[in-house]
Amino acid sequence: MLELITLKDALTELQIAPKIGGAIASWKRLSDEHPLFRHLPLEVSPSLTARQLASFAMIPWSNRISGGGVETPKGWLELPPNTDSSPFAMHGFLWQHAWEVLELKPQKLVLEAQSKAPIAIQTKQSISLEDGRLCLQFETKHLDERSFWHGWGWHPFFSRTQETEFRAKAKQVWLSSESGLSTKLIDLPREWDFSRLKNLPEDKLDNAFTEWSGQCLIKEPKLGYQLILNCDDASYLMIYCPKNQPFFCAEPVSHPVNAHHMQGKPGLKLLSKSDCMVWQVTVQYEAL
Repeated sequence: MLELITLKDALTELQIAPKIGGAIASWKRLSDEHPLFRHLPLEVSPSLTARQLASFAMIPWSNRISGGGVETPKGWLELPPNTDSSPFAMHGFLWQHAWEVLELKPQKLVLEAQSKAPIAIQTKQSISLEDGRLCLQFETKHLDERSFWHGWGWHPFFSRTQETEFRAKAKQVWLSSESGLSTKLIDLPREWDFSRLKNLPEDKLDNAFTEWSGQCLIKEPKLGYQLILNCDDASYLMIYCPKNQPFFCAEPVSHPVNAHHMQGKPGLKLLSKSDCMVWQVTVQYEAL
């Protein structure tokens, strides 16, 4: 059985699965139980992972790393594929770890995860819910003797309908290869300019947007609500719109895809033993 912890305020209810990557399993409004994130799978199998749930943290990097590893100040660090569906090391590795409960209150949960391989790190995740405002705070401490280029991201799966409208201001976007790696930075094409509220594209979109304002708006006019995502700590926004699916992703991330193999390692931070990295993201539910 899936172990869930529930947080509830006057407007919404949140369920978290600590043992499955510290992931959020569901978030819904209480008035009609409408899901704000995609549905929790009806059948919970032993193979269920955080990637099948409503949202999860990507630590200590977001998206894909190619080449089977990365260079560090102390040499090559092997990072083999960690899923059956990709040839790359995907989304860090804490989404594959069980998180331990440090603190639990009716509207707040604090979790912790530790890993010794492929690098030693410790991360605390604080989740709170108040007046329809979901707040996530993360602090990662580097424990390894080897320094490592750290990044992060948050991967929510928002509910999507034919009427879903979206706004997020950015200036440029990374084109992607067939395998999902960033290839070329270009100015925004008109069809990908979300500076004004508009419907999501019908075609697949899976790209990292840069010089992002730190805020995006998701509006459901017929369902009578909107969500406002804020993350001042992220300069990049990964937008993933799969075709013919009832969800999409707007992921605040610290770096473009495969930044470990880019010149200058954009958005990454070299941490040595005992160094820390802190970031926060919020999502506000508002009735229309």
